[in-house]
Parts: sequence; C-alpha cells; structure tokens
Amino acid sequence: MSDGMSGNVLSRKVGKGRGAGRERSPWADVWDVVVPRAADQVIGVEAGLIKAGHRRADLTGLLEDLPDTGLLMRLKGPGAGTGFAHLDIGLLGALLEAQTIGRVLQTPAAERVGSRTDAAIVAPAIDSLMSAAAVEAKDRGAPEPPWSGFATAGRFADRRNIALQIDDGAMEVQRLEIGFDGGAKIGELLLALRPEDAPEARAASSSDETAIRENVLEAGSRLAVVLDRPKVPIGWVRKLAVGDCLEISRARLSEARVETLEGRLLARARLGQAAGQRAVCLTLGAAAPTAALPVSEPALAAPAAATGGDLPDLPPLPEPGTGSAFSDPGGGETELPDLPGLPDLPDLPDLPDLP
Repeated sequence: MSDGMSGNVLSRKVGKGRGAGRERSPWADVWDVVVPRAADQVIGVEAGLIKAGHRRADLTGLLEDLPDTGLLMRLKGPGAGTGFAHLDIGLLGALLEAQTIGRVLQTPAAERVGSRTDAAIVAPAIDSLMSAAAVEAKDRGAPEPPWSGFATAGRFADRRNIALQIDDGAMEVQRLEIGFDGGAKIGELLLALRPEDAPEARAASSSDETAIRENVLEAGSRLAVVLDRPKVPIGWVRKLAVGDCLEISRARLSEARVETLEGRLLARARLGQAAGQRAVCLTLGAAAPTAALPVSEPALAAPAAATGGDLPDLPPLPEPGTGSAFSDPGGGETELPDLPGLPDLPDLPDLPDLP
C-alpha cells in the first residue's frame, strides 16, 4: 500500500459510529502517516490509525485498568529508560495472522494470554513502528516523543511482574487504535514509558561517584614498611629496654618492603627523608616477586672452649670391605669387643589338647 492511501480513509471506514471528542496525541499526525506505511512495509497488509491518545498516568492505576488477556512486552530505553507495551487480543491476532498467513481474517481473535512465541513474532513490527514514528517526528520538527530510542526486550508474564520490576510512579502513556484491512480486525496498542530524565541521571551519577570517592578511594589503609626481620634468642628480646639500639645493615635501607598487615608484598622501597621526616621511596611495584624477606642471623659470641685455636682434623673413614676396624684419633685401629654370651631360653610347655 502506498503512502498516498492515507490512514484517514481507513480511519473513517472503521471508526464510523465510534464517536468523537477523544483525547488526541501531540504526535497523532505522525502516527497517521507511520501506521499505514509500517504495516505495508513490515507485515504487508493495509492498516490505518483510528485514534491516538497521550496522557500521563500512575503505574498502579494503569495496571489495574489493563485486561488479563493480550500480550505484555517489556520496553527498554536509553540509559535507565523503562516501560512496557500491551497489545490487546485484536491487535495481537491481526499481527500474527498477517505474518503467518499473509492476511487478516474477519474472524474475531480468541481471548487468551500472549506467549513467548507470540512476543518473538510481533516484536519486529512493534520495534519498526516505534522507530519510524520517532524518525518521522524528528523530520517534522515535532517534540521528541517519549518512545524515542525504546525497543522491545522480551515479555512480561502478567501485570504482577510489571509491578515488581518497574517502580511505581508517573508513566507516559501512548494509546493507539488501529484498524486492519478495512475493519477486518481492530486492535489497540498501549505504550507505557518512563524515559530517563537526563538531569536526574547526571545528578545520580555524580552522587554515586562522590559516594565511591568518599567510601572507597578516600578510605584509610594501613601498610607496614619492613626493613629487616632479625632472628634473636628470646632471652635477648626480654632484656630489651627503652633506648636500646638495634643494628640494621645499611643494605637493608634500600631493600625495604611495603606490605599489608597480613604480610603480602605490595612494593619495594628505599628508606629516606622527605620534608624533614622519615619516608620511603617506591622502587619496584606490586609485580615484584612475593618471596619473604630473608631472616638475618645475628652474630653470637663463640663458646670459650673453641677460642683457643682451630678444631682438629677428623680421621678418614674406613674403606669399604675392610672389616669392622675403625680409625681412632691416634691413627691406630681398634676391634670391637665380643659381646658376652646370653643364656639359652627354657623350652615352652606343650599346649593342652582342645576339648
């Protein structure tokens, strides 16, 4: 059907006797052009707009007025935009017939709830209709419609699921009444939309960033700078007093470790000064090996008996197969003494016969 076959003709035919004075959408002229064109291009049937209404309504009241039959589809818009679409059983039946048998029947559609399969079949037609209307409104210089950028995103099982997933509040409601094939079927499409408010979205984003900065990025974190881990006797530790000095190798000053309180290595550093205070300069990032700092052994005093000179050389071990001789410190050999004889054990008595 060409654009010249306006929806006005069909509107007069299928809308005769329906009365006047109905609410009119600011985009009624847009829908009047788009509905017949989209029907011809997308589903290949004649269709015309009967009426288009627009209003704002509360979600709770809107859901209460919806019938239990028809198809409920989820709508997703730019950013946090959300909403739903309701196709009554007349519109659902017309779209299904047009896309399965190629024409719209005069037979009234049976009252039922739309399925997932129904949603998958009619979704392209609904998306094309909303997209074409948004483009037409822009070309005409009309105000940006609330459904601009919206598309179908699955199906709602019932009204309760909508109430659970969309917060209560005002919705932009667009209601279209459409006739197919000269009145063979008449159906209604309801679009309930809540576009994302850009200033509020920016304010919410700024608030989130501030909260993250205050609670995460500016949160305190305790780290430990480890210079050395000496190993000392417990008695030495008990004798420590205020003012005692601990000697640390100068090499340790350039091999400090920045660790978590649990001992995990974060970086390596060098001890120094900054602004007159002790400071550490990071020299290697967290990609450094996480091996534990080696434990340094303190220099302990040698025993008094060992201070007189070197220890004597140990004698060589005997060669294999030379018997039981062992070399003594004097260089000679000595035999192991024979073990004394052990007395024989007495014989054990016989066990008694079994009964």
